[in-house]
Amino acid sequence: ITGLNFQPDWVLIKNRDQSDGWLNQNSVSGVGVTHEWNDDGPYESETDCITAFNSDGFTLSNDHKVNANTEKYVAYCWKKSADAGFDIVEYSGNGSTNNVSHSLGATPDCIMMHLKSGSDWDSTMYFNSPSMGTGEGVFMTLANAGQTSTYISAVSTTTFTPTSSANTSTRTYVAYLFRSIPGFSHFGEFEGNGNADGPFIYTGFRPKFIFFKAIDATENWQIRDTARHSNTGAQTRIYWNANSAEGTASTASPIDFLANGFKIRGSNTEINSNTIIYGAWGDVPYK
Repeated sequence: ITGLNFQPDWVLIKNRDQSDGWLNQNSVSGVGVTHEWNDDGPYESETDCITAFNSDGFTLSNDHKVNANTEKYVAYCWKKSADAGFDIVEYSGNGSTNNVSHSLGATPDCIMMHLKSGSDWDSTMYFNSPSMGTGEGVFMTLANAGQTSTYISAVSTTTFTPTSSANTSTRTYVAYLFRSIPGFSHFGEFEGNGNADGPFIYTGFRPKFIFFKAIDATENWQIRDTARHSNTGAQTRIYWNANSAEGTASTASPIDFLANGFKIRGSNTEINSNTIIYGAWGDVPYK
């Protein structure tokens, strides 16, 4: 797969045609191990998914999760750098105070923690927003609302401190850290209105990829991107926390990708009711 114009460090792939787990691979953990993003299990030894991270893309083998004959996929790709506001860190739980170092160059706005080894554990997100912060976390592998538990007790420009819930001595973890970069990425929250004329959310750029999660209700993690849809009255849904195939086009929850943000155009509760957190990255970044 070519045409990225950068060498990716994290690639997330979903089979759109079949019920298949989300493939999660990164360059820090290496090409010989994979993780199923929507599952609470650890990394596994697999050599038939992504076999190389290349200067302009990545190379695939023949695993059904990434390369079954005639089936359609979508891949989301990130480059690790402080300029891009993204870092990847592996750490071992110690059951005590654990100040984990990072190279983000700023305080993270979002930390996605998932299991590398040890007994099953639901991936958990720290999110810097008025309703979340260090007081709450949300499971990325489940549709559950935000949990009134502290998973990260402190964040700084150089470290983050996971609590015992994300720091068990018998487990190792991988953390993806992000910060907002003006003109390129943005993390925030908004209040849905349950109306087809939904809220407009300013990001400062035209988004290419957005994730959504209702944090005060049980709702699936929603994904929108310009690779699969344009601004139309019906868009396909794909769930971050499920292995299900891409849904049929629906008019219940489309969004408009606008020059400086996005607007909700459907009344579906997954993206337009309750309090919603989101992360967005630019289509044609200003930086």
